[in-house]
Amino acid sequence: MKLFFNPHKALSIILFLVSLHSLFIGIGLLVLPDSLMSQMGFYNYQNNFFRYQGGVFHLVMSFAYALSAYNSEKYFGLIILTLIAKFSAFLFLFLYYFLEDKVMIVLISGICDFVMGLVVLYLVYHFKNQEILINNKK
Repeated sequence: MKLFFNPHKALSIILFLVSLHSLFIGIGLLVLPDSLMSQMGFYNYQNNFFRYQGGVFHLVMSFAYALSAYNSEKYFGLIILTLIAKFSAFLFLFLYYFLEDKVMIVLISGICDFVMGLVVLYLVYHFKNQEILINNKK
């Protein structure tokens, strides 16, 4: 099957965009004032520990996503970590939304993580199939 895109390049671009997303989320969690957080539906979060922890976590993951975007072959394990992180985040956020607190930004975040995970999974599938085809032609 002939693809209309280069899976390797598309995967790198998507991973870079996922990295930027996590970078912005991490910075937002670290610097947004409580008043803005309450406008997004997060009330009574006077203790900033969990916001800071989430912010630092997103910054660390942003670095991992960026490494996998930079060199997909060398850091393929980080792509697997990306898939685990995105689908775990989706599951957690959906469960939190439906079982704990109906904050709309949580539902939207879960949907976004699921879509990012699906796109990465789709591109990894085509990236690996292209790799197999190239190795079989040798």
